[in-house]
Amino acid sequence: NLIFLQEISLLNESRLKYPILTLKTAVDRALNENLDLLQIKQNVFTSYYSSKVANSKRLPQLTANMNYNALDDRSPTFIQGAATNSVTSYLQLSQVIFSDQINASVFIEKLALDSSRKAYEQEQLNTIYYVASTYVYLLQLNAQLEIQMSNYSLLRETLDVAKINYNVGAGGLQDALDAGHA
Repeated sequence: NLIFLQEISLLNESRLKYPILTLKTAVDRALNENLDLLQIKQNVFTSYYSSKVANSKRLPQLTANMNYNALDDRSPTFIQGAATNSVTSYLQLSQVIFSDQINASVFIEKLALDSSRKAYEQEQLNTIYYVASTYVYLLQLNAQLEIQMSNYSLLRETLDVAKINYNVGAGGLQDALDAGHA
């Protein structure tokens, strides 16, 4: 009983220090500050970009290569009149017309993106359900506490009336017993 009363007194103190938390603000805080939910949201972004990367393999590809050759004129294999330095380079432009591997990769990445989105939506719903059920449970406890406090107040008033009746001699046997225990 003492611990329960201590917890009640702490609840009353917290009401004074912190603003009242509504269901909407509780849900908003849970959705914006839940680390598990934020991690799943990052997984959605990662899947989205992975899908974009897989799809980019269908775009034209440009490859540039350059080779630089330098011959040492002190080398015994050096031939007079040969170029001592030379550069060869080329550009290659390629375009994928059809590739089963790229198509499969894009399809798999899109499935992973859809799965990540569904997991995020499910985690959002789980978080909202948990916050809402906890909030309703706390409201029920608060209502029960107020009912108990009202019942105790009514009981005190009844006992005060019984004491007054007993003191003036208008009480019955039960009033005398109640007054004796009070």
